[in-house]
Amino acid sequence: MPAADVSRVRRVLVFSTTAIGDTLMNTPAIRALRKALPAARITAVVDRRRADLLRHNPHVDHLIVYPGKFRRILSLVRELRAVRPDWAIVLHGNDPDIPLLAYLSGARGRAGWRESRMSFLFTYTPKTDPSLPFVRKRLALLEGLGVFPDGERTDLYLPPPEGGPAERLGLFDHDWSSGVVAIHPFGSRRSKWWPAESVRSLVDRLWREMGLRSVILGGEKERAEAETLAEGAEAGPVIACGKTSLLETAVLLRRSRALVTTDSGPMHLGFALGVPTVALFGPEDFRDYGVGGDEERIAFLMGETSCARPCKKKTCDIEGHPCMASIGVEMVLEAVRDRIASPAVVPE
Repeated sequence: MPAADVSRVRRVLVFSTTAIGDTLMNTPAIRALRKALPAARITAVVDRRRADLLRHNPHVDHLIVYPGKFRRILSLVRELRAVRPDWAIVLHGNDPDIPLLAYLSGARGRAGWRESRMSFLFTYTPKTDPSLPFVRKRLALLEGLGVFPDGERTDLYLPPPEGGPAERLGLFDHDWSSGVVAIHPFGSRRSKWWPAESVRSLVDRLWREMGLRSVILGGEKERAEAETLAEGAEAGPVIACGKTSLLETAVLLRRSRALVTTDSGPMHLGFALGVPTVALFGPEDFRDYGVGGDEERIAFLMGETSCARPCKKKTCDIEGHPCMASIGVEMVLEAVRDRIASPAVVPE
């Protein structure tokens, strides 16, 4: 799968089958492929729950929905083989069937990661620097194929607005004329959550000191906790947990003055949409996330604790998750002030 083959490539199959953040961190690589192969047909294989993240991307010609690990595998293989790919590139895919699907697609050239247990099914497995941010690792995979970066910024393309969640939730009535800050205090595990009392204090201070209302983002499973949090806040936030689709959440973020978020899917949505973002980090390493030159728009905050950081543990050994609890409200509020440098834009 040498670089000299680039001129002959007509059809590319790109596997991007994992989480929200991983899908969006694949977009700089997809953009680089389009720039290097302007006439090629690029087909993305994407998880059914994340398909909307690539559905409107102009660099992708066709989507194949990945139904999940070893599900509907025979019909999926038929669909992949119908593409007749020259290349199959696994940008990110933790599921064990992904290398097998790349092999069964019939692609002559198959690029993936040598760390995979099934790396023997690839024809190209570069050695990558483990210290590289995730976006750069994906771009490094392509460089060995003669495909070079077109920037590190992540992309999210939204469909034309057709009346949206802001209107349905009443986010921009007269009480919200100075703007909204979106807050996502949850995460894939408890060790990433920001404490409820901190969120409540931030909601009140955003209103009292900056005239900004808050909307709490999250899934259906976090709604009860968000509603409990809101009951104790003087400036009652709107609870959007479980009420918006992935793209509707993105629309809300694009219309917000800023986003305060933990290390989570909404953080990556904010990055891709260009929303001023304050990202709160505990067990994970913020250096893993390149921000494509947007350092002034994005703030990564960590508290001060005596434990080793970043530990990257799935569960915390210390009660109360001190790495997240030690991120102070004043620190977050100051970061929001710094990120919001322009006058408020009130959506029509």
